Amino acid sequence: MRSDERDDMTTPTAGDVAESIEHGQSNAGAQILRRFGHSLRSPLNEIAGTARLMLSEALESEDRRNLARIEDAADQILDVLNDLLDVAELEGGQLSVQTVPFRLPDVIREAVRSQRATASERDVELSVHGLGALPTDLLGDAGRIRQVLGHIVGDSVRAASIGRVQVAAQMVEQTPDRATIRFGVRRPTPLTPEQFDDILRPLATEDVAGSRTDGLGLVIASKVIDALGGRLSVSPGTGDRLLEFTLSFSRADHVETEAEAEADNKWVLVVSDNAAHGEEIVTGLRVGGFEPTLYESVALASTAIALSDDSSVIPAVIVLAPTEQPFDAAARAVASPVLSRSRIVLVVSHGERGDSDECIRLGVEGYFPQPVTSVDLIEGVTFLAARKTDGPLVTRHSLRERRRQLHVLVADDSPTGRAVVMRSLEQLGHTTSGVANGRAALDLVRTQNFDVIVMDMEMPEMGGVEATRAIRSLPTIAARTPIVGLSAHAFSADRKACLDAGMNEHFTKPFRIEELQIAMERMTRS
Repeated sequence: MRSDERDDMTTPTAGDVAESIEHGQSNAGAQILRRFGHSLRSPLNEIAGTARLMLSEALESEDRRNLARIEDAADQILDVLNDLLDVAELEGGQLSVQTVPFRLPDVIREAVRSQRATASERDVELSVHGLGALPTDLLGDAGRIRQVLGHIVGDSVRAASIGRVQVAAQMVEQTPDRATIRFGVRRPTPLTPEQFDDILRPLATEDVAGSRTDGLGLVIASKVIDALGGRLSVSPGTGDRLLEFTLSFSRADHVETEAEAEADNKWVLVVSDNAAHGEEIVTGLRVGGFEPTLYESVALASTAIALSDDSSVIPAVIVLAPTEQPFDAAARAVASPVLSRSRIVLVVSHGERGDSDECIRLGVEGYFPQPVTSVDLIEGVTFLAARKTDGPLVTRHSLRERRRQLHVLVADDSPTGRAVVMRSLEQLGHTTSGVANGRAALDLVRTQNFDVIVMDMEMPEMGGVEATRAIRSLPTIAARTPIVGLSAHAFSADRKACLDAGMNEHFTKPFRIEELQIAMERMTRS
């Protein structure tokens, strides 16, 4: 951390957090969490970014496994940090809620799919009921509904060692303008009302200094449901196994048709017998806006889809990433009446002459030998998901021929962070220049043309917000250059400050290069 920040950005201790919480200082607690976020997010960005950069190079399998563990550990720390920041925003009454049209059955499916990998590891069966009778014309915050169900289902799965978690929803009241839906998650492990109340009670000093960490997902879910106008509770007469809540929604004017929903199908099935590699692919696809589900084998994937509650819903794309005999796995997928309805992508450990011809013979439509970047995979899956008819084999080479090469200026006072972003962009075929502060970025923009500027929010001499305002006031075409802001702060006010200054997009550290590539493609498309 820079010396000029130490007075107001000193890393707080557990005692600081406990004291603020104990005295009910929610605003002070939020400020302390801001400091925690800033202190942790920048090094997390460098750790995770370096690991992903090395993963994208040709490495031995053992090196890839070790780097995947580093990346996974950084992601786990980030998950905990994000949960804490969610609590801080909720306590401060800063929760943002959107109102957009959405299909409720799709949102529930997506929330359940996000927990299937964890459920499989714990031998817990996940099932969904009642989707066919639910409305598809609701107005509300689909992301918050997905978040709530994900937390409740995830907590129910983690609390069990075996058994079944059942998710259900039903319409309890409807008018032409509104619909009221009751959601329920039945757990294999009882949770008494007393235990539930204990999880939701406010934190005290001994909790912060001790080990009260279970149930944070339920705390967040409960508070989000409160903000949406409902209440999470343990339903009486169910053996303390049913968590439920009821929410009311407005009805949308436009009802999305099945054809429109199919055209926007984001479900991708990933098959890999290497758990770390499979999770790496799943994480990358999620960044690309897809909803991936991971299975260990073609047989398990085929059986799961055939036995699902709605077997008419199929994955848009299937990504096969076996460690051995990749074309045998591809042949089994193509021969499966269930899986063959989706477009198939094959990821192989080592590419060999004649692989493309074998893919074409089998009917595989995408082929990627390792090392494959998540950006390539996202673009390939996106292209195939939108393809209406059969076409040429999609490869990294065909994608890069279509991808526009950009000249990008990266402004970040961290040498490691700046180097990671620049090298990652260069791997994608872009050219880069780097500077250590906003004033240097402004000087360079006056003399050189850039397609995109990536700007850290906090830098010495001139920060990203001030530099963006200065660039936007230039009397040249440089004033229109797309600018992406990076920040170690994760609160909505920080994003708003970047956008208000004139930035086109904002990402919170640690971010993934796939997010940046997608944003740059969108901003420079015209």
